[in-house]
This record gives sequence, structure tokens and C-alpha cells, in this order.
Amino acid sequence: MNANIPLTFIIVTSYESAHRDDTLINEFLDELERKGKNLRSVNAILVVSKWDKSGKVNVVNADELDDFINERLSRTSQRIDTYGLSKTYYTIGDIQNSNGGERIESLSLATAEILSKWLYQSIVGYDLDYEGTFWERIKFSLIK
Repeated sequence: MNANIPLTFIIVTSYESAHRDDTLINEFLDELERKGKNLRSVNAILVVSKWDKSGKVNVVNADELDDFINERLSRTSQRIDTYGLSKTYYTIGDIQNSNGGERIESLSLATAEILSKWLYQSIVGYDLDYEGTFWERIKFSLIK
């Protein structure tokens, strides 16, 4: 933690336990700051997993996720807003209870794609979908 290298954190809480995790997440962020990490320069994303437990497989608009975070993760919400940290939700798809266990009714990898693209961008410094400038494309086409 004291090394001067770029750090990337995926902070995960679940739809069901977010209200209990709020204090723990803040203790972790406090510890990062005590170790001399400026949260503005740390790549961190808050992921609310098991979003399907909300009764929906996706978030209709950004306000829905913000409202959930404000309500269930009030302290964390303040830190996210103060430092401009990223946030998203995650679900594997529509999950139903059957025979005492959970079963995936419909698979959705859209949220995995969002998280993967954020991770790539935070490490590499540009979007995965970035095709390059005109000159970069010419340079790379000549190298092939």
C-alpha cells in the first residue's frame, strides 16, 4: 500500500447487504487515506452485486443506482461524490429460487462487460473501444 504504483480497487457489496457494508467500506477508504493514498488518484469502483434481487436485471437510469447508494450506503455515497469514484451494478442475469436453490433463468453478461471495460480503461488509460486517431490507425496498419 505504501508503494508508489497505480492501484485499482473493485469494492463489492451486494444488494442485500449494502446497508451493513457501509461502515466497512468507509473504514477501508479511511485506511487507504491513512496510508497516504489520495482517493482522487486511486482507481476505485463501487459494485453493487446481486442487482437482480431488486426485482430487475438492469438499472433503468443512473438515478435508480444513485438513489440506492444514497439510501443504503449513505457514508459511502458521500465519499463517492466527494472523490468522483465510479459506481456500477452487477448481476449475472435473472435468478429464480427453485427447489431450495437459485437457478439462472436468463443469462445477461452486459454488466460484466461494463465492469471489464472500466477495469481495462482504469489500467491502460484509454477505452477498450478506442480505435485510435487517424495517424495511430495508419501507424498500426503499417506495423502489421
